[in-house]
Amino acid sequence: ESWQRGLALDCFVWRRLIIDEVHEVVHTCSHTCSCRCSAASLVRHLRALKSERRWGLTGTAQEILRNPLSIQCLAQIFRTDFNSEASSRRFVEHYCRTNQVEMSIHVSEHIELINHTSYE
Repeated sequence: ESWQRGLALDCFVWRRLIIDEVHEVVHTCSHTCSCRCSAASLVRHLRALKSERRWGLTGTAQEILRNPLSIQCLAQIFRTDFNSEASSRRFVEHYCRTNQVEMSIHVSEHIELINHTSYE
């Protein structure tokens, strides 16, 4: 009976939970956020899902990593809690990766006119 009240996804233990565009679910309301807040509810549901591994994908990691409240919310989604600046730093060092590449790339553009034959 209790499984009927929850989400269907709660019934499974996932090998890998991948959250695409994780920056969109990061919630930074105050600690007094109401239980009716949909963003806070989404974070609670994501935290409740059972999985062996969790991946969060984003193209804008810098936005999240600049704000301590965003990092704390991200940690909640990944089922990791911390209570000090040192532990939050370890969380970022351990869980956050970036693929920024510093490389100069030469791009050129030109127009090539083509005369079509009558069959084309």
